[in-house]
Amino acid sequence: MSIKLLTVIVLAIFLSGCATTKKGNNIEVQQLKGRVTGLETDLQAKDREIMRLEDELEKAHEKRPVLKEERVKDEKAVELKKLSTKQIQTALKRAGFYRGLVDGKMGPATTEAIKALQKANGLKADGVVGRKTRTILMRDSTGPSEGWVK
Repeated sequence: MSIKLLTVIVLAIFLSGCATTKKGNNIEVQQLKGRVTGLETDLQAKDREIMRLEDELEKAHEKRPVLKEERVKDEKAVELKKLSTKQIQTALKRAGFYRGLVDGKMGPATTEAIKALQKANGLKADGVVGRKTRTILMRDSTGPSEGWVK
């Protein structure tokens, strides 16, 4: 009889321990579910924020002034912008018309190189980098230089 009583007591302790463990696991599961719900809410808020920012970006691009574009030899569209003297000198050098230093100064050598480029391309050789000359400089450049404006 004492073995039966002892077995019943041990079994009761063992089963009560399992019930406590299950109860503890249920609390943990509920906490994790709450955490997942919170993270899902945060994710939805971030998605809404991303959509709002994308809309703002799209509206900003629509409001931006569109520059006139011109097609060049390779059929890529090029935005026409003012080139710096260094960019002009670099393009002239790459095209083989300028042999001086790329110093950013519009001196007589740079002006003569511009005129030579214009003459070689059937333009009025005035030494001024206008729209047509700028297009030729950008087309004849074999690659972007440092600070090149596309």
